[in-house]
Amino acid sequence: MRQVLADTVSRKEYAGVNAMVAQHGKIVFSGSFGFQDLEAGKPMQPDAIFAIQSMTKPVTAVAVMILYEEGRFLLEDPVAKYLPAFATMQVLAAEGGDPAQVVPAASQITIRQLLTHTDGMFNFKGYAAAGINPQQNLAATVEKMATVPLSHQPGKAWRYGNSYEVLARLVEVWSGKPYDVFLSERIFQPLEMKDTSFFVPVEKAVRLAKGYKLNEHNIVEPLPKQGAPEHLPIYVGGGGGLYSTTGDFMRFSQMLLNGGTLDNHRLLSPITVDYMMQNHVPLDVLPPNGPNGRKGFGHGLGGYVLLDPPTYEDLSVKGEFNGAGSGGTFYWIDRKNDLIGLWLVQRYPLVQTSLKRFKVLTYQALEK
Repeated sequence: MRQVLADTVSRKEYAGVNAMVAQHGKIVFSGSFGFQDLEAGKPMQPDAIFAIQSMTKPVTAVAVMILYEEGRFLLEDPVAKYLPAFATMQVLAAEGGDPAQVVPAASQITIRQLLTHTDGMFNFKGYAAAGINPQQNLAATVEKMATVPLSHQPGKAWRYGNSYEVLARLVEVWSGKPYDVFLSERIFQPLEMKDTSFFVPVEKAVRLAKGYKLNEHNIVEPLPKQGAPEHLPIYVGGGGGLYSTTGDFMRFSQMLLNGGTLDNHRLLSPITVDYMMQNHVPLDVLPPNGPNGRKGFGHGLGGYVLLDPPTYEDLSVKGEFNGAGSGGTFYWIDRKNDLIGLWLVQRYPLVQTSLKRFKVLTYQALEK
Protein backbone atom coordinates (compact mmCIF):
# COMPACT_ATOMS: atom_id res chain seq x y z
CA MET A 1 0.00 0.00 0.00
CA ARG A 2 2.72 2.46 0.95
CA GLN A 3 4.68 1.76 -2.23
CA VAL A 4 1.67 2.28 -4.48
CA LEU A 5 0.76 5.55 -2.78
CA ALA A 6 4.36 6.75 -2.95
CA ASP A 7 4.37 5.97 -6.68
CA THR A 8 1.47 8.37 -7.26
CA VAL A 9 3.75 11.14 -6.02
CA SER A 10 6.84 9.98 -7.93
CA ARG A 11 4.76 10.06 -11.14
CA LYS A 12 3.85 13.65 -10.22
CA GLU A 13 0.19 12.70 -10.25
CA TYR A 14 -0.08 14.43 -6.87
CA ALA A 15 2.25 16.71 -4.97
CA GLY A 16 1.36 14.96 -1.72
CA VAL A 17 -1.17 12.66 -0.07
CA ASN A 18 -2.39 12.00 3.46
CA ALA A 19 -4.24 8.68 3.72
CA MET A 20 -5.80 6.98 6.72
CA VAL A 21 -7.88 3.87 7.43
CA ALA A 22 -9.65 2.98 10.67
CA GLN A 23 -11.37 -0.28 11.56
CA HIS A 24 -13.19 -1.20 14.77
CA GLY A 25 -12.45 2.26 16.13
CA LYS A 26 -8.67 2.06 15.71
CA ILE A 27 -6.31 3.58 13.14
CA VAL A 28 -4.92 0.64 11.17
CA PHE A 29 -3.15 2.63 8.46
CA SER A 30 -1.85 6.18 8.35
CA GLY A 31 0.62 7.55 5.87
CA SER A 32 1.93 10.86 4.52
CA PHE A 33 3.43 10.83 1.04
CA GLY A 34 5.13 13.42 -1.12
CA PHE A 35 5.14 17.12 -0.39
CA GLN A 36 3.01 19.66 1.38
CA ASP A 37 4.83 22.22 -0.78
CA LEU A 38 6.52 20.59 -3.78
CA GLU A 39 8.46 23.66 -4.91
CA ALA A 40 9.87 24.29 -1.44
CA GLY A 41 10.65 20.60 -0.94
CA LYS A 42 8.57 20.52 2.23
CA PRO A 43 7.46 16.94 3.03
CA MET A 44 3.78 16.22 3.61
CA GLN A 45 3.05 16.21 7.35
CA PRO A 46 0.41 14.09 9.14
CA ASP A 47 -1.20 17.25 10.57
CA ALA A 48 -1.35 19.11 7.24
CA ILE A 49 -4.45 21.26 6.82
CA PHE A 50 -6.53 20.83 3.65
CA ALA A 51 -9.37 22.77 2.09
CA ILE A 52 -12.02 20.03 2.18
CA GLN A 53 -14.57 21.94 0.06
CA SER A 54 -17.77 19.88 -0.29
CA MET A 55 -16.80 17.57 2.56
CA THR A 56 -18.31 20.48 4.50
CA LYS A 57 -21.73 19.13 3.48
CA PRO A 58 -21.88 16.10 5.81
CA VAL A 59 -20.94 18.42 8.68
CA THR A 60 -23.85 20.66 7.70
CA ALA A 61 -26.16 17.66 7.54
CA VAL A 62 -25.16 16.64 11.08
CA ALA A 63 -25.80 20.20 12.31
CA VAL A 64 -29.26 20.12 10.71
CA MET A 65 -30.09 16.71 12.18
CA ILE A 66 -28.98 17.76 15.67
CA LEU A 67 -31.66 20.45 15.53
CA TYR A 68 -34.11 18.00 13.94
CA GLU A 69 -33.70 15.75 16.98
CA GLU A 70 -34.50 18.73 19.19
CA GLY A 71 -37.86 19.13 17.43
CA ARG A 72 -37.06 22.46 15.77
CA PHE A 73 -38.56 21.35 12.42
CA LEU A 74 -39.80 18.38 10.40
CA LEU A 75 -38.13 17.20 7.21
CA GLU A 76 -41.30 17.77 5.19
CA ASP A 77 -41.64 21.35 6.43
CA PRO A 78 -41.52 23.95 3.65
CA VAL A 79 -38.38 26.09 3.72
CA ALA A 80 -40.63 29.15 3.54
CA LYS A 81 -41.96 28.38 7.01
CA TYR A 82 -38.59 29.57 8.36
CA LEU A 83 -37.32 31.68 5.43
CA PRO A 84 -40.34 33.57 3.99
CA ALA A 85 -38.39 34.74 0.93
CA PHE A 86 -38.82 31.20 -0.48
CA ALA A 87 -42.63 31.33 -0.36
CA THR A 88 -43.28 32.11 -4.04
CA MET A 89 -40.51 30.51 -6.09
CA GLN A 90 -40.32 30.60 -9.87
CA VAL A 91 -38.98 27.76 -12.04
CA LEU A 92 -37.31 27.90 -15.46
CA ALA A 93 -39.80 26.77 -18.09
CA ALA A 94 -36.99 24.66 -19.60
CA GLU A 95 -33.99 23.66 -17.51
CA GLY A 96 -30.98 25.63 -18.71
CA GLY A 97 -33.23 27.60 -21.06
CA ASP A 98 -34.26 31.24 -21.47
CA PRO A 99 -34.02 32.89 -18.02
CA ALA A 100 -37.01 35.09 -18.90
CA GLN A 101 -39.27 32.08 -19.44
CA VAL A 102 -40.44 30.98 -16.00
CA VAL A 103 -43.45 29.28 -14.42
CA PRO A 104 -44.58 29.16 -10.79
CA ALA A 105 -43.23 26.37 -8.58
CA ALA A 106 -45.82 23.60 -8.37
CA SER A 107 -44.93 22.93 -4.73
CA GLN A 108 -42.89 24.34 -1.89
CA ILE A 109 -39.24 23.36 -1.38
CA THR A 110 -38.91 21.13 1.71
CA ILE A 111 -36.05 20.62 4.15
CA ARG A 112 -35.65 17.02 2.93
CA GLN A 113 -35.24 18.26 -0.65
CA LEU A 114 -32.46 20.61 0.47
CA LEU A 115 -30.66 17.71 2.17
CA THR A 116 -30.97 15.49 -0.91
CA HIS A 117 -30.25 18.05 -3.69
CA THR A 118 -33.70 17.63 -5.20
CA ASP A 119 -34.86 21.22 -4.57
CA GLY A 120 -33.93 22.77 -7.93
CA MET A 121 -31.30 25.25 -6.68
CA PHE A 122 -29.05 24.53 -9.65
CA ASN A 123 -29.49 27.71 -11.71
CA PHE A 124 -25.89 28.93 -11.49
CA LYS A 125 -26.26 31.33 -14.42
CA GLY A 126 -29.14 32.90 -12.54
CA TYR A 127 -27.11 33.18 -9.33
CA ALA A 128 -24.29 34.90 -11.23
CA ALA A 129 -26.71 37.29 -12.90
CA ALA A 130 -28.20 38.13 -9.49
CA GLY A 131 -24.77 39.26 -8.30
CA ILE A 132 -24.33 36.63 -5.61
CA ASN A 133 -20.74 36.77 -4.36
CA PRO A 134 -18.67 35.94 -1.25
CA GLN A 135 -18.57 39.58 -0.18
CA GLN A 136 -22.05 39.21 1.31
CA ASN A 137 -22.89 37.35 4.50
CA LEU A 138 -24.88 34.13 4.61
CA ALA A 139 -28.23 35.75 5.43
CA ALA A 140 -28.01 38.28 2.58
CA THR A 141 -26.76 35.66 0.13
CA VAL A 142 -29.55 33.19 0.84
CA GLU A 143 -32.14 35.97 0.67
CA LYS A 144 -30.87 36.80 -2.82
CA MET A 145 -30.84 33.12 -3.83
CA ALA A 146 -34.57 33.03 -3.20
CA THR A 147 -35.06 35.57 -6.02
CA VAL A 148 -33.45 33.26 -8.62
CA PRO A 149 -35.69 30.82 -10.53
CA LEU A 150 -35.20 27.14 -9.76
CA SER A 151 -33.68 24.90 -12.45
CA HIS A 152 -36.51 22.37 -12.15
CA GLN A 153 -39.67 21.76 -10.15
CA PRO A 154 -38.98 20.81 -6.51
CA GLY A 155 -38.55 17.07 -6.02
CA LYS A 156 -38.53 16.23 -9.73
CA ALA A 157 -34.78 15.88 -10.37
CA TRP A 158 -31.42 15.48 -8.59
CA ARG A 159 -29.00 18.32 -9.21
CA TYR A 160 -25.88 19.21 -7.19
CA GLY A 161 -26.70 22.81 -6.37
CA ASN A 162 -26.72 25.45 -3.63
CA SER A 163 -29.10 23.77 -1.19
CA TYR A 164 -26.57 23.39 1.62
CA GLU A 165 -26.07 27.16 1.76
CA VAL A 166 -29.76 27.45 2.59
CA LEU A 167 -29.43 24.69 5.20
CA ALA A 168 -26.64 26.62 6.92
CA ARG A 169 -28.87 29.68 7.09
CA LEU A 170 -31.68 27.56 8.53
CA VAL A 171 -29.30 26.34 11.25
CA GLU A 172 -28.78 29.98 12.18
CA VAL A 173 -32.53 30.64 12.27
CA TRP A 174 -33.34 27.52 14.32
CA SER A 175 -30.45 27.89 16.76
CA GLY A 176 -30.21 31.68 17.01
CA LYS A 177 -26.42 31.45 16.53
CA PRO A 178 -24.03 32.22 13.66
CA TYR A 179 -23.40 29.10 11.61
CA ASP A 180 -19.69 28.85 12.45
CA VAL A 181 -20.42 29.25 16.17
CA PHE A 182 -23.01 26.46 16.09
CA LEU A 183 -20.59 24.09 14.36
CA SER A 184 -17.87 24.92 16.85
CA GLU A 185 -20.02 24.50 19.96
CA ARG A 186 -22.09 21.50 18.91
CA ILE A 187 -19.70 19.50 16.69
CA PHE A 188 -16.05 20.57 16.64
CA GLN A 189 -15.53 21.13 20.36
CA PRO A 190 -17.26 17.93 21.54
CA LEU A 191 -15.36 15.88 18.95
CA GLU A 192 -12.07 17.71 19.68
CA MET A 193 -11.68 18.72 16.03
CA LYS A 194 -9.17 21.41 16.93
CA ASP A 195 -7.96 22.14 13.38
CA THR A 196 -11.32 22.34 11.61
CA SER A 197 -12.61 25.82 10.81
CA PHE A 198 -13.57 28.22 8.01
CA PHE A 199 -10.15 29.88 8.23
CA VAL A 200 -6.54 29.01 9.03
CA PRO A 201 -5.03 31.18 11.80
CA VAL A 202 -1.63 32.73 11.17
CA GLU A 203 0.07 30.35 13.59
CA LYS A 204 -1.25 27.35 11.63
CA ALA A 205 -0.62 28.69 8.10
CA VAL A 206 2.66 26.78 7.88
CA ARG A 207 0.62 23.56 7.98
CA LEU A 208 -1.59 24.42 4.99
CA ALA A 209 -1.22 22.01 2.05
CA LYS A 210 -0.38 23.94 -1.11
CA GLY A 211 -2.94 23.73 -3.92
CA TYR A 212 -2.16 22.20 -7.31
CA LYS A 213 -3.78 21.39 -10.64
CA LEU A 214 -3.05 18.99 -13.48
CA ASN A 215 -1.54 20.71 -16.53
CA GLU A 216 -1.93 19.66 -20.17
CA HIS A 217 0.72 16.95 -19.64
CA ASN A 218 -1.17 15.53 -16.62
CA ILE A 219 1.57 16.67 -14.24
CA VAL A 220 0.88 18.74 -11.14
CA GLU A 221 1.67 22.43 -11.12
CA PRO A 222 0.78 25.10 -8.52
CA LEU A 223 -2.57 26.84 -8.63
CA PRO A 224 -2.26 30.53 -9.53
CA LYS A 225 -3.99 31.58 -6.30
CA GLN A 226 -2.84 30.19 -2.97
CA GLY A 227 -3.46 30.55 0.71
CA ALA A 228 -6.41 30.61 3.06
CA PRO A 229 -8.17 33.33 5.05
CA GLU A 230 -6.42 34.15 8.31
CA HIS A 231 -9.67 35.28 9.90
CA LEU A 232 -13.30 34.28 9.61
CA PRO A 233 -14.45 35.34 6.10
CA ILE A 234 -17.54 37.46 5.50
CA TYR A 235 -19.33 34.53 3.87
CA VAL A 236 -19.57 31.27 5.81
CA GLY A 237 -21.81 28.63 4.23
CA GLY A 238 -22.84 25.01 4.45
CA GLY A 239 -21.76 23.68 1.06
CA GLY A 240 -18.01 24.24 1.34
CA GLY A 241 -15.33 26.36 2.93
CA LEU A 242 -14.07 24.24 5.82
CA TYR A 243 -10.41 23.42 6.40
CA SER A 244 -9.52 20.22 8.20
CA THR A 245 -6.99 17.42 8.75
CA THR A 246 -7.04 13.63 8.45
CA GLY A 247 -7.07 13.37 12.25
CA ASP A 248 -10.02 15.74 12.67
CA PHE A 249 -12.16 14.35 9.87
CA MET A 250 -11.48 10.82 11.05
CA ARG A 251 -12.99 11.75 14.41
CA PHE A 252 -16.05 13.16 12.67
CA SER A 253 -16.39 10.03 10.51
CA GLN A 254 -15.90 7.75 13.50
CA MET A 255 -18.72 9.52 15.30
CA LEU A 256 -21.01 8.68 12.38
CA LEU A 257 -19.79 5.08 12.18
CA ASN A 258 -20.38 4.74 15.93
CA GLY A 259 -24.00 5.79 15.47
CA GLY A 260 -23.63 9.42 16.56
CA THR A 261 -21.21 9.20 19.49
CA LEU A 262 -17.48 9.45 20.19
CA ASP A 263 -15.59 9.44 23.49
CA ASN A 264 -18.79 9.74 25.55
CA HIS A 265 -20.02 12.72 23.51
CA ARG A 266 -23.28 11.92 21.75
CA LEU A 267 -24.27 14.21 18.89
CA LEU A 268 -27.04 12.13 17.32
CA SER A 269 -29.03 9.00 18.06
CA PRO A 270 -28.12 5.75 16.25
CA ILE A 271 -31.55 5.70 14.61
CA THR A 272 -31.02 9.17 13.16
CA VAL A 273 -27.58 8.27 11.77
CA ASP A 274 -28.96 5.08 10.23
CA TYR A 275 -31.75 7.14 8.66
CA MET A 276 -29.23 9.60 7.20
CA MET A 277 -27.19 6.81 5.59
CA GLN A 278 -30.10 5.39 3.61
CA ASN A 279 -31.10 6.48 0.11
CA HIS A 280 -33.80 9.18 0.21
CA VAL A 281 -34.08 9.88 -3.53
CA PRO A 282 -36.53 7.89 -5.72
CA LEU A 283 -34.70 5.95 -8.43
CA ASP A 284 -36.65 7.69 -11.18
CA VAL A 285 -35.43 11.07 -9.88
CA LEU A 286 -31.73 10.13 -9.86
CA PRO A 287 -29.69 10.91 -13.02
CA PRO A 288 -29.17 7.96 -15.42
CA ASN A 289 -25.45 7.82 -14.58
CA GLY A 290 -26.05 8.28 -10.85
CA PRO A 291 -25.63 11.40 -8.71
CA ASN A 292 -22.51 13.27 -9.83
CA GLY A 293 -21.62 10.35 -12.10
CA ARG A 294 -21.62 7.81 -9.28
CA LYS A 295 -23.27 4.85 -11.01
CA GLY A 296 -25.16 2.60 -8.61
CA PHE A 297 -25.40 5.30 -5.94
CA GLY A 298 -28.34 7.06 -4.36
CA HIS A 299 -28.21 9.99 -1.97
CA GLY A 300 -28.92 10.12 1.75
CA LEU A 301 -28.96 13.09 4.10
CA GLY A 302 -25.51 14.59 3.66
CA GLY A 303 -23.79 11.99 1.49
CA TYR A 304 -23.92 9.41 -1.28
CA VAL A 305 -25.18 5.87 -0.57
CA LEU A 306 -24.11 2.83 -2.62
CA LEU A 307 -27.14 0.80 -3.69
CA ASP A 308 -25.69 -1.52 -6.36
CA PRO A 309 -21.91 -2.24 -6.21
CA PRO A 310 -21.65 -4.02 -9.63
CA THR A 311 -23.22 -1.00 -11.34
CA TYR A 312 -20.60 1.26 -9.74
CA GLU A 313 -17.89 -0.85 -11.44
CA ASP A 314 -15.27 -0.17 -8.77
CA LEU A 315 -14.67 -2.15 -5.59
CA SER A 316 -17.02 -0.92 -2.89
CA VAL A 317 -19.45 -2.40 -0.39
CA LYS A 318 -23.24 -2.01 -0.53
CA GLY A 319 -24.38 0.70 1.86
CA GLU A 320 -21.13 2.71 1.62
CA PHE A 321 -21.68 6.34 2.64
CA ASN A 322 -19.23 8.79 1.11
CA GLY A 323 -18.44 12.29 -0.06
CA ALA A 324 -15.69 14.30 -1.74
CA GLY A 325 -14.24 17.76 -2.14
CA SER A 326 -13.33 19.38 -5.45
CA GLY A 327 -9.66 19.57 -4.44
CA GLY A 328 -9.43 15.76 -4.33
CA THR A 329 -10.39 15.03 -0.73
CA PHE A 330 -12.57 11.94 -0.16
CA TYR A 331 -13.98 9.88 2.69
CA TRP A 332 -16.00 6.70 2.85
CA ILE A 333 -17.77 4.93 5.70
CA ASP A 334 -18.35 1.17 5.40
CA ARG A 335 -20.65 0.02 8.19
CA LYS A 336 -20.57 -3.62 7.09
CA ASN A 337 -16.83 -3.86 7.76
CA ASP A 338 -16.80 -1.22 10.53
CA LEU A 339 -14.31 0.75 8.44
CA ILE A 340 -13.47 4.35 7.47
CA GLY A 341 -11.16 5.50 4.69
CA LEU A 342 -9.74 9.01 4.24
CA TRP A 343 -7.88 10.36 1.22
CA LEU A 344 -6.72 13.97 1.48
CA VAL A 345 -4.93 15.58 -1.43
CA GLN A 346 -4.93 19.13 -2.76
CA ARG A 347 -5.13 18.84 -6.51
CA TYR A 348 -7.78 19.98 -8.97
CA PRO A 349 -9.74 18.61 -10.71
CA LEU A 350 -11.10 15.70 -8.68
CA VAL A 351 -9.76 12.56 -10.43
CA GLN A 352 -10.23 9.29 -8.56
CA THR A 353 -7.88 6.79 -10.29
CA SER A 354 -5.35 6.51 -7.46
CA LEU A 355 -8.09 6.83 -4.85
CA LYS A 356 -9.73 3.73 -6.35
CA ARG A 357 -6.40 1.87 -6.08
CA PHE A 358 -6.22 2.94 -2.44
CA LYS A 359 -9.67 1.42 -1.83
CA VAL A 360 -8.67 -1.86 -3.52
CA LEU A 361 -5.52 -2.02 -1.40
CA THR A 362 -7.58 -1.34 1.73
CA TYR A 363 -10.03 -4.17 1.09
CA GLN A 364 -7.42 -6.73 0.05
CA ALA A 365 -5.76 -6.17 3.44
CA LEU A 366 -8.87 -6.98 5.48
CA GLU A 367 -9.23 -10.26 7.33
CA LYS A 368 -12.44 -12.05 8.28
